[in-house]
Amino acid sequence: MLGKKGHNLRVQGSYDLYIVSLGGDEFCIVVDTHGEPLDHGKLDRDFRALEFSMGQPCSLNYLVAVDIDHKVAGAAGLDFGGREPKHAQARCPVAGSKELHIHEGQPVEEDKWIPVLCWLVANKIDADGKDSPLFLATAAYLDSLTGHIHANYLLAQVALEAFCSAVVEQETGVLVRDSKAWIRFVKERKHLILEHAVDDEAGRKLVNKVISSQQAPSTDRVEAALEHWRLEVPEVAHAEVKKRSYSAHRFLMAKESDADWQELADRLAIIQTLLVAVVAKYVGYKGPIVDWKWKTGRRAIPGWWAYEPIEEARRRFVVGDDELLGGAPKVG
Repeated sequence: MLGKKGHNLRVQGSYDLYIVSLGGDEFCIVVDTHGEPLDHGKLDRDFRALEFSMGQPCSLNYLVAVDIDHKVAGAAGLDFGGREPKHAQARCPVAGSKELHIHEGQPVEEDKWIPVLCWLVANKIDADGKDSPLFLATAAYLDSLTGHIHANYLLAQVALEAFCSAVVEQETGVLVRDSKAWIRFVKERKHLILEHAVDDEAGRKLVNKVISSQQAPSTDRVEAALEHWRLEVPEVAHAEVKKRSYSAHRFLMAKESDADWQELADRLAIIQTLLVAVVAKYVGYKGPIVDWKWKTGRRAIPGWWAYEPIEEARRRFVVGDDELLGGAPKVG
């Protein structure tokens, strides 16, 4: 996920994390705590942000502490991640140089957007505190890459709705001007409703249903968030959000007998893209994201998503020994 063999990555959060290739699919993480005692809570938040920004479930099983002379000073067992990375479908939420090349129609400067998004997510989680809605959104996005497609879809839909509800306050959650007047209106006509019921219990449920019909659909919370952040997504995305109820009550996205698996995958990708978009807006990310559509074998960049180049995406870091660098200052 980080690139070809030898391609490494540096990201920032509470700590500086250096992801170093060991060859093949193996990587190690070097954690720079800036001389402070390691706080496992801060490292966990940074690791969550890293996983989400790469779009790749990872696992961090243990840490080895070394002193200034590179001697082992201690070790600790961890269980960060906990998913099955080998069985996960990686889906990086941000666009890379190849996607930008295809989108722009010409070679572009190779920006690195994963560290930018990681830093923003990690810092927003830290600022929000223990009840940050980003815990839900990032975990759900990663979990939607590892399970069965029907479960992934339902999880992504519920997470999208819950996140939007948490971060964007609706003006009202009801469809009537006066809730008390609506309840009174229904009760005055209760006898008319009961005439259609098959029995007393059904009648009670019918009356309650009519009273509760004043509540706005839960999918309206997603629409409110999209409007809040001025995300003019295609109509197909709005239509997909409204399909949450079918999945919530039947678990399946469609009947197995007539399900088109490519269509199901595209539908899941729509919800995953919307989840990434609202998270990106929430944390202040201004770089490119990837779409549910494909272009020349790569994920496209949404036409409805505006992005701009920033200096942070073009930073490169060199890590080395002072002696090897001829006494030059280290950059890192």
